[in-house]
Amino acid sequence: MRIVIIVTGLNNGGAERMLFNLAKSYKEKNHQVHVISLLDGGIYKSNLENIGIDVRGLGMERSRLPKFRHVFKLISHVKEIQPNIIQGWMYHGNLLASIAKFFLPNSVKLFWSVRQTLYSIRKETYLTRVVIYLNIFLSGMPKKIFFNSKLSQIQHEKKGFSKKNTILVPNGIDFESFRFQVSNRHKYRKRYGVANDIVLIGNFSRFHPMKNHEMFFNSLAKLPDNIIKKIKVLMAGNGVEISNPFFYDMQKKFPRDLFVFLGEIKNISEVMNSLDIFCLSSSWGDAFPNILIEALASEVFVVSTNVGDAKEIINDYGYISEINDEEFFSKLLLKSINLNKKNRNEIAKLGSDHVRKNFDIRNISEQYMSYYRSE
Repeated sequence: MRIVIIVTGLNNGGAERMLFNLAKSYKEKNHQVHVISLLDGGIYKSNLENIGIDVRGLGMERSRLPKFRHVFKLISHVKEIQPNIIQGWMYHGNLLASIAKFFLPNSVKLFWSVRQTLYSIRKETYLTRVVIYLNIFLSGMPKKIFFNSKLSQIQHEKKGFSKKNTILVPNGIDFESFRFQVSNRHKYRKRYGVANDIVLIGNFSRFHPMKNHEMFFNSLAKLPDNIIKKIKVLMAGNGVEISNPFFYDMQKKFPRDLFVFLGEIKNISEVMNSLDIFCLSSSWGDAFPNILIEALASEVFVVSTNVGDAKEIINDYGYISEINDEEFFSKLLLKSINLNKKNRNEIAKLGSDHVRKNFDIRNISEQYMSYYRSE
């Protein structure tokens, strides 16, 4: 089967990571996979190419509508590839996949994939709002619209997405990459100067209002001084650097050397092993946060806001706070820090067993394939 996936971009993010996992799984099952990215470059471009997947960029500019030359380039690519399946990925990818479908034979099947929640269209940029409304208008075109979150599916159907062709397929990860390795724990704790008796807390998410880093800092600020002395905080993600004025100003309110800012990292599966607690503070956007699966798979205790389907992922193996409730989030963080280390590790191990049973990429990719074949 020849599959073309059309995606907005290939920078480091949960939707992009899921695309990589899926494309890799397809290739391992001997399908021919091509990825067309509206934006050039990105960390997952090289990752995909390293495993032998063809990646092509359209050279579009961020926050701009496609020009004629971009559409012409897209049509040229898909006509050359002659796919059986054309899979849109995220709003902009869905739109361009639909445009491409007009120039392909009827036998080519179109599918979409929506990768985020939609609490409020007003929170999106003007261009993204336009693209969402175009998605709504065209949502009857694809054979299926894959949602990775039940909440996301409900929200989009309420906004006007076609209900006749939506389907829920959760995210999945490669558990060979995400597992607990004691050697990585020692390696990275030593690298970041974290003593064995210190509770290392992580927050890995790009710098964006939806990730609500401000709430995370405010929750930390509510911890008692004697607890602050017992912890260290590791932060990573695109734009999460000390040179960013936001993080520079925020960290000044805390004791020196409490934070380690890594920026964007490629070895997240290794660094995750160094943590005792992982925190997700998002207030909107995340539909089915891959990072929670990855943390649990690595046997790391999790504290998260109830964004998207976070509760479904965590189940009983971590703590859930309501969105934007920094007071309660801080209490849960305090509770998790004060947990007996053995008990915290036992819960994390059960969490690992839970996600391995339910979110294996091999099973998830087969669900996609079953719809590709049947529709």
